[in-house]
Amino acid sequence: MGVFCGGGILKPLDKRLKYRYIYITIIKKSGNNMNTEKYFKGIGKLVVTGKSEIVQNPYSGQSVELESDAVAMYDYIKGCEMTGKYDLMQTALSYFMRRWPKEYMILLD
Repeated sequence: MGVFCGGGILKPLDKRLKYRYIYITIIKKSGNNMNTEKYFKGIGKLVVTGKSEIVQNPYSGQSVELESDAVAMYDYIKGCEMTGKYDLMQTALSYFMRRWPKEYMILLD
């Protein structure tokens, strides 16, 4: 499960980061669950659970298995869509399209 857009969970990206897209910052272990907080350039911090999930396109009915980073980004995109934060959604869509093109065509195109 990813983190929805808004609600004070996301933090602005540190402009001094040298990495182009992802920077892993903190790993938290709680029982058998391990969560990783990752910074995505232009988006902010998302929590990644480390588990892949099967996600279905609500319009076409097609399904695809997403790795944990993709699940977090997909949840973020849908959260931005629901809250009307379209500028953040566009940034996340561009990243998703470059990183997971096949999955983008199935779920978000």
